[in-house]
Amino acid sequence: MSKTLDIYYSFSSPFAYLAQTQIPALVERTKCNLNYHLIDLRKLWELTGNPGPGTIPSKLKYLIKDIENWQKYYNVTLNMPSRFPMDNRPASAAGIVAKKEGKLRDFIDAVMEAYYINDLDIADAEVLGKIAQEIGLNGENIIAAINDPIVLKEVDAEAEAAAKRGVFGVPTFFVGDNMYWGNDRLIFVEAALKE
Repeated sequence: MSKTLDIYYSFSSPFAYLAQTQIPALVERTKCNLNYHLIDLRKLWELTGNPGPGTIPSKLKYLIKDIENWQKYYNVTLNMPSRFPMDNRPASAAGIVAKKEGKLRDFIDAVMEAYYINDLDIADAEVLGKIAQEIGLNGENIIAAINDPIVLKEVDAEAEAAAKRGVFGVPTFFVGDNMYWGNDRLIFVEAALKE
């Protein structure tokens, strides 16, 4: 019986993008089911008291180097966006609609490509609407979701549920109750999926 991998992502995390480049091969090897959770990272930091790396210059400098190392190791394209860090709340709201339509994985891939490869403004409603249309979603519904109070409550609820589960940063993965934080923990995630 296939195990389920819960994935907690934010579009504003380059490490989430790096992890996502590895997920298709991991799924192929483990035959796991995926359950994505898009969260507003700033909201999560607020809930958990985590100030985030941008507030500590030496940590931010190291993280940039770490991103470059992982990019080379995975042999993937990653262009640090000119709008970094990005307000990930609009894309998280759009992701709620994509999830309800059964297109969340496609949406995540398309938004991450737009941001980390093509340097598009993924906080812009028109950009998100166009991305949605390209993967077969109704772009107008996506644009409407970005400022819909009901959808934004769902965005907050995702962050609250993540914090209650012990998530303090992204990417975070769960196999059952076992939590793994960081794209560099995918080796342990895979081992847990194969147990």
